[in-house]
Amino acid sequence: VTGLVINEDGCGGPAIVVESSLDGQNTVGIIHGVVLTDNEINGGYRGIILRGDSASSTVIGNDIHDTETAIRLPSSKGNLISGNSLHDNNTGLSLAGGDCSIYCDGAPDNNTISNNEIYNNSSSGIFAERGSYNTFSSNNIYQNNLSGDFPSGGIFFNRYFDNVMQGNVVTSNSVHDNTLFGIFAYFDDQ
Repeated sequence: VTGLVINEDGCGGPAIVVESSLDGQNTVGIIHGVVLTDNEINGGYRGIILRGDSASSTVIGNDIHDTETAIRLPSSKGNLISGNSLHDNNTGLSLAGGDCSIYCDGAPDNNTISNNEIYNNSSSGIFAERGSYNTFSSNNIYQNNLSGDFPSGGIFFNRYFDNVMQGNVVTSNSVHDNTLFGIFAYFDDQ
């Protein structure tokens, strides 16, 4: 999917959904290798969501703004998210559970998030509450958490209860001028 301009009124669901799911017994559909490039998404609840058992998608060069969450990965694996401009949203990029319409098991693992401009979001630039072996590299993350609410900021890792988060790598990012903090890791085992 290349070169779309999607203007949402803010009332609907995600602008672009890539989903494959298992309903517990039957394969509903397995989607791998979707390429989303050079799109503009303005408004709506979610810009792009990769969920269910979808995997190995490429999201490059998109401009996503004025949404609740620009890109959300609830359980998708092995994706490349690179060269996107994620700005003026509530959250720029989210690796978090939920958001599966049929069946959602697992976590967003083995994703590469690199070379993105993530700025001017009212909450976090990147929010991760689950997922392992993800790489966050060479992103420019600035002027996030405009609301000043705690906890949020540049990159926020929030592992709680039984969510598994291990082996994530954060390297060579430019994280600056965010309200409250640049990178924050919160772990609650209760």
